[in-house]
Amino acid sequence: MGDYESAIGMVKKALDGKPDYKKAEIMLADALHLAGKTDEAHSIYDPMLEKLLNGLAEKSSNIDVRDIFGMNTDSIRSPVLA
Repeated sequence: MGDYESAIGMVKKALDGKPDYKKAEIMLADALHLAGKTDEAHSIYDPMLEKLLNGLAEKSSNIDVRDIFGMNTDSIRSPVLA
């Protein structure tokens, strides 16, 4: 079992210096989710997903799950959310 509260604190501290750091936001949401704080986690995940899906929908009517959770730069790389 991980020390999610420590992880949450460290990531929040990192985000204080760089609030738009997507990778850290995902790490924070993952740690929150694993700590059982799913509502708080989804308050971070949901706007990211909405922005990503809207962007993908503008490009194509066919959205592949790999476009959402894949390895491209716009995807959301989260094993917890996936």
